Amino acid sequence: MMRETWEVLLLFLLQINDTLLAAPTAPGGIAEHLAEKLISVLFEVWFLACTRCFPTPPYWKTAREMLANWRHHPPVVEQWSRVICALTSRLLRFTYGPSFPPFKVPDEDANLIPAEMDSDCIAQTWFRFLHMLSNPVDLSNPAIVSSTPKFQEQLLNVTGVPQEVIQHPCLKQLPQIFFRAMRGISCLVDAFLGISRPRSDSAPPTPVNRLSMPQATTASNTTPPHSRRHRAVTVNKSTMKATTGNTAHPPKIQHQTSTTSPLSSPNQTSSEPRPLPAPTRPKVNSILNLFGQWLFDAALVHCKLHNGMNRDNSMTASFIQILLSYKSCK
Repeated sequence: MMRETWEVLLLFLLQINDTLLAAPTAPGGIAEHLAEKLISVLFEVWFLACTRCFPTPPYWKTAREMLANWRHHPPVVEQWSRVICALTSRLLRFTYGPSFPPFKVPDEDANLIPAEMDSDCIAQTWFRFLHMLSNPVDLSNPAIVSSTPKFQEQLLNVTGVPQEVIQHPCLKQLPQIFFRAMRGISCLVDAFLGISRPRSDSAPPTPVNRLSMPQATTASNTTPPHSRRHRAVTVNKSTMKATTGNTAHPPKIQHQTSTTSPLSSPNQTSSEPRPLPAPTRPKVNSILNLFGQWLFDAALVHCKLHNGMNRDNSMTASFIQILLSYKSCK
């Protein structure tokens, strides 16, 4: 097909999705039943267009602006998470070579990406789709999600006075939607680190970089490096009197450790070996530049800084720059 045909087709699908998905969702309404099919068809055709005739920047901008109006639908974020994981799997394969641990996604998700899409197209599509959802941390704030024109138009009563927008029933799903979006980003970070972990909502990727490690029996094995010295002092103080009073039977030191490690996934039990990052993983500044602001913003959701100052993007960006500067000086 000609470029004009692809462009008309993409605009047609965008308009259909925006008409049905931008407004607040009514329980049992047509948008609720068709959301998954609508977004699946849009992404499928969009990938084909990327392969045959890559869309120009105005089309990507329009898609991003419209998609921000549909984020209150769980299937939209779910489908975005699936395709960005599938794109990441292909991206890592040719970016870091065969020695890098592959990020294996379910075949159903991998088939969402056309096999004929070349490496350059994968890279360009991946970066644009990564930002297609705008800032995923916005999903934690109903006021932002409901600030779209269709929401405001739908929720005006007959007197023209706005109703309580954030009380709309469809916004009650935002905590789960926010979790799903950040869960997907977390999987992307693990993929760039060379760690593959199972997904809780679909067929799990194959763990490809889990190293066999002995079971933790001492404080040095179970305690994070930055806490080992402090914990060792605490144990010595608590057991000093007991050891002096009964040397024949030394006390058994028990350590209270979390059932999951910082590197483990929610599906991973404490008996499983902890996944380790790949030696050939990208530098930390590369990962922070891609995901740092989202991760730090998500960690500070509903939190306030000292002196009552609210978190904003400039503070998060400054914090990331400090981390990058510190890393480069080491």
